[in-house]
Amino acid sequence: MDVEGYVYVADQTNNRVQKFTTEGRFVSQWGGYGSGAGQLFHPVGIALGPEGYLYVVEHQNHRVSKFTRNGRFVGMWGTGNLYYPVAICVDRAGIFYVTQLGPLIQKFTADGVAVGAWYADGMTRPYGLASGPDGEILVADHDGGPIQRYTSTGTFLGYIGLPGSGSAPGQFKGPHGLRFDDRGDLFVADTFNDRVQQFDAAGGFLTLWGTTGARPGQFSSPVDVAFDGLGRIYVSDWGNSRIQVFQYQPTPTRSLSWGSIKARYRP
Repeated sequence: MDVEGYVYVADQTNNRVQKFTTEGRFVSQWGGYGSGAGQLFHPVGIALGPEGYLYVVEHQNHRVSKFTRNGRFVGMWGTGNLYYPVAICVDRAGIFYVTQLGPLIQKFTADGVAVGAWYADGMTRPYGLASGPDGEILVADHDGGPIQRYTSTGTFLGYIGLPGSGSAPGQFKGPHGLRFDDRGDLFVADTFNDRVQQFDAAGGFLTLWGTTGARPGQFSSPVDVAFDGLGRIYVSDWGNSRIQVFQYQPTPTRSLSWGSIKARYRP
């Protein structure tokens, strides 16, 4: 979600980025299969940098590609440093954090200069990343278990969520996307539990929603979350090939569902 309210989707299987309005109207797309400048090979994550550029993680090209918000290719970096990268986030200082296969978390400047790294102890496949309002870096493990908290230099701080991989409130199965809202609450795309979980700024469990299925409000492997300035949360419902939009204050009571082919609205 950018400052103008456009939504950007990493369309992994089609090797492209798609741009939509908040109501699901298609605006543009770019990329295409390949390893050349401006081409994409399995884009899996997007971060919006403080200068307004989009940074796209390419899992199979082992790099990050940089674009304007209209899709003009600007540059790329990470080749030689990244090994099957899977997620990206940026902190308030403009430093980017990237996870990859294996427990290594790497730090880069906006120009791709490596400025640090650390290992997420006990994690086999760190996926989701988020930079918190207090500068903490949160990391989700694809194989389950609680969210790990670190300083921006890699010092371990603690956990969010319950131990083990499971379906109890506060437990996770294959969590991917992590995102903070403007109050400091954390939202987790709990992928293999087909739900979204919400935690307060101190890491306490608040609520969850979603069940398995294709009806409005149901999910099939949700992988990411985002927010706009109107109190709405956007959930990338990967298995259903759509984006669902919820009014999450105080509870998700209305949804707009859309994808690349058709959009539908249910009150």
